[in-house]
Amino acid sequence: MSTTFTVAIDHNDDGTYAAGEDITQAVIGLKWRLGMAAPYDPIARVATAQITLRNMNQAFSPELTPLLPGKRVRISSDDGTTTRIHFIGRITHVEPTPGDWGDQLAIIHASDAMRELAQNTVRVEPLVDVRADEAIAAIIEQCEIRYPVLAGYIVLGQADSRVGQKLFGDPLDVDLQQGRSSFAYIGDLWGAGIDADDAIGQLANSERGRFYISRQGQAVFLNRHHTLLQTTPLASFDNNMQGLAYIYGDEVLSEVDVTVVPRTIGDPGGLLWSLAQPQRLPRNDARRIVARYRDADDNPIGALSLDTVAFTAKATATGGADLTAQVDVAVLEAGISAAVLEVRNFSEQEAYLHTLDLFGTPLMIADPLTLQHSNRYNLTLYGKQALELYLPALSDIGEADQIARYELVRRQQPRGAVRQVDLNARFHVQQALARTLFERISLSDTQTGHSGDYFIVGEEHHVEQGGYRHRVRWLLEPAEDDRFFIIGQHKPDGTRYPMY
Repeated sequence: MSTTFTVAIDHNDDGTYAAGEDITQAVIGLKWRLGMAAPYDPIARVATAQITLRNMNQAFSPELTPLLPGKRVRISSDDGTTTRIHFIGRITHVEPTPGDWGDQLAIIHASDAMRELAQNTVRVEPLVDVRADEAIAAIIEQCEIRYPVLAGYIVLGQADSRVGQKLFGDPLDVDLQQGRSSFAYIGDLWGAGIDADDAIGQLANSERGRFYISRQGQAVFLNRHHTLLQTTPLASFDNNMQGLAYIYGDEVLSEVDVTVVPRTIGDPGGLLWSLAQPQRLPRNDARRIVARYRDADDNPIGALSLDTVAFTAKATATGGADLTAQVDVAVLEAGISAAVLEVRNFSEQEAYLHTLDLFGTPLMIADPLTLQHSNRYNLTLYGKQALELYLPALSDIGEADQIARYELVRRQQPRGAVRQVDLNARFHVQQALARTLFERISLSDTQTGHSGDYFIVGEEHHVEQGGYRHRVRWLLEPAEDDRFFIIGQHKPDGTRYPMY
């Protein structure tokens, strides 16, 4: 039986895709991609989809027929036995072709939740001795992400709106494996805030794990042991791929440099931040300040606690009557890298905030420390080839040493590797539909003499002619379980290295 692809838009924001929301009959082409941009990347790039449609009746001309950005769109397939979701995201924009005598087409562009994570700036409260999964959960909790169900909610002051303010529950479903490393301090290097995807990427990289959004729209974190424990291929291909990108020897290394950031804890009651110059406060008004912690030499520091806030206010920028009693400073957020303060002037006259000092327990950031491991044999035979890893979540030089050894062992010998494989779904329909990110497959190619197991780390689909033509491209990463063993999980055999 042929495969049927279905595209639906949740127009009424109720979290379902009713029959009236199915736009499949208008679809003439689909293209979507999700997963990592390159092998070994710690975090996926934004997943995107392009849906090309017939638009003769102007159903996809948003100025004539409402089709708002933010609506949830789903691509699924049915092979007669199994229905599968391939992509869930939100519409970012629509491109209808203009002109009465033009192509009369429209392209809907959509992206997954990674795009929304990238739009959020995050700071965190002091996170001490936490795993990557715990810190990632705290980051996602801070993010403002569009809820999947908005029907039934209203916003006061917005006529006929069906959107709620800050709704209850979690807008993003998560599946976070427990990390293997415990990080001493998280977030003290993030200043006034960094993009949520950058923050998550730092954590995934320091764990040597992976973070991505799945086909079902779920945020997934895999720890560094995950791929070593998935030892059974779910599909095999023997000289029957449509295309293969193969390369030999590009990964061999002669040096690995791992940079970590040591920290020390200062004395309680230390100065965390001080107002640089007087600030005007209009009468009966409030100002919000993001105070990035710095030491007396203006170097960035963190804070394990914010204990005391001291301030003075006067009538003019140069002095005058004392108005401190008419001013209040409230701590809205006591983060590990910065504090968010609200300064309010309750009086009927203008005031100036002259001094504002924050005191607490400082977390001093030392100069970065780089650990280097080299392979003189590789340097002699293959030349200089270095890998540099900056892992700011790490402060333990011992763990940095383990990471450097792991990376050097993983890439110590030249070998052949398949970077990507192309399939024609007519000949591999079940595998093209079913296989997805971080599933293991086996490949064999006579021309190159290569065979090996790989994990899919990126998937790209092109569907045309109602699903009759379906091309798939998988980005691949070599399986490493033949090189390493996990203590307590595998038995040493004398040929593999321990994975911490």
